[in-house]
Amino acid sequence: MNIVPEKIIVLGMNTDKILIYNYNQTEVRIIDKNAYEKLEGTGDISCVEIAKNLKVIVAGYNKGWIILWEISSRKSLKIIQDLYTT
Repeated sequence: MNIVPEKIIVLGMNTDKILIYNYNQTEVRIIDKNAYEKLEGTGDISCVEIAKNLKVIVAGYNKGWIILWEISSRKSLKIIQDLYTT
């Protein structure tokens, strides 16, 4: 995968997907938490941030979860649950 940091768009969707596009708005990668891992109870994605090394994305979910995703494998590297309750 060839991603240039200044030329990407990362979107966290309320469908539990993280979409990564290049500057031409061509889809480069989709991270779908339900396609690779059955993670229930996270809620919708409320924020995303891509690491400077372009290898991981951190996603915050509205039910107090934070998940660190590896972009290439689309799998979670670390999960923090229940940071707060709504």
